[in-house]
Amino acid sequence: MAEVLRSCALLRAWRDKQKSVVLVPTMGNLHQGHLSLCQQAKKYSGNLVVSIFVNPTQFERSDQYRSYPRTLDADLALLSTVLDETDVVFVPDEKEMYPHSKEIESQKIEINVGGIGQVLEGAFRAGHFSGVATIILKLFHVVSPHRALFGKKDYQQLRVIERLCAELLIPVTIVGAETVRAESGLALSSRNQFLSEQESSIAPLFYATLKKLANVMQQDGDKASTIAESIKSLNAKNISVDYLELWDQQLMRRFDDGDSLAGTNGFVLLGACRMEKVRLLDAYEFNLH
Repeated sequence: MAEVLRSCALLRAWRDKQKSVVLVPTMGNLHQGHLSLCQQAKKYSGNLVVSIFVNPTQFERSDQYRSYPRTLDADLALLSTVLDETDVVFVPDEKEMYPHSKEIESQKIEINVGGIGQVLEGAFRAGHFSGVATIILKLFHVVSPHRALFGKKDYQQLRVIERLCAELLIPVTIVGAETVRAESGLALSSRNQFLSEQESSIAPLFYATLKKLANVMQQDGDKASTIAESIKSLNAKNISVDYLELWDQQLMRRFDDGDSLAGTNGFVLLGACRMEKVRLLDAYEFNLH
């Protein structure tokens, strides 16, 4: 089984002995989607670090942070099926990653990710991507990985981190891994465990709608389809849509209903929806030809 390290000092000492390292950052409460990331990471040259840290700065409210499931024993048991003794699980506490945050709250240092962090998910979760970028930068400094893997379900997060590395000249190759899905098409997520039986039966309609929209645009070929109609249809089925938007794959431009799609290579439909207690994210990449 991989060694469990709980301090930055111990991790750095381990890192100094390695030639190459691959990082898979997580917040724990792991599932098969996380294991798929680890399995893909193991294909690269180097030792694997899986971090488990519930990051307080990416939550809007303190109660959301406190209620996030902590399942370390189960997580370690799951990781034991894919990691070996040359790998490491990094499990720091809050004080380790934010040593002065409570003493100097008014002067804390954060990363501003700019406009990409203010649209889509950023418009619904103020400060979320600042918190994500801050903790990822900390992990990159501690782990010094050559590669880091992130799932495409959190598509905007992936692009934020790619841009963080590009703008701050961080020498880490970011790998976007395909979303792992249940047979129904529902993207695997830690949040799925909180869906009721009825919600689990209708939740896959969200991804099915993204696929259907993409197919319509591929057949039409030059105009953004009526996304508004799709939102209306989902809302009528008790899937409350926070947003469903069409962007280019680098998240540089949003396309509204009726906009010309000519001259753009690669699109992505991004959405978030709510059931009674659960909020789900999804994404669907496609090309016109």
